[in-house]
Amino acid sequence: MNRRFGAYRIVVDADGRETLLGRGGFASVYLARHEDSSGEFALKLLEPMPGNDPDSLTRFRRELHAARRVSSRFVARVYEWDLGDQPWIAMQYVPGRTLKDVTADAADRRLSLPEALRVVFLARGGTGFLPRRSSSSVSEVSRQTR
Repeated sequence: MNRRFGAYRIVVDADGRETLLGRGGFASVYLARHEDSSGEFALKLLEPMPGNDPDSLTRFRRELHAARRVSSRFVARVYEWDLGDQPWIAMQYVPGRTLKDVTADAADRRLSLPEALRVVFLARGGTGFLPRRSSSSVSEVSRQTR
């Protein structure tokens, strides 16, 4: 059975496994579908994980508020969220290769300067669109682009 958060259901594969897009220090991101539009979204969940500290919810909230203030083609748009018992954020799903995939493909060779600059520009591009008065926003979004 697909877990549901608001109007979003986590997509499961043919074997019944949830489609995990990524996992970070305190949250996991899954592919989800909206029940009305059937559109695909990235659903970030603050899940109980070994090593999560009491500040995880505070960091999750800060990240949400920072991401909501950013409007850029380099940062996934935030659509909905719930910070209740099981905190989640529904964001724009951007299909494509991850930075991990790109660097793994280049493991046997060095990236050329143009390739390296492109990766850095794309990975860090969104931080230039943050409000200047919010240095905590820069650190929260920067953490997500690493």
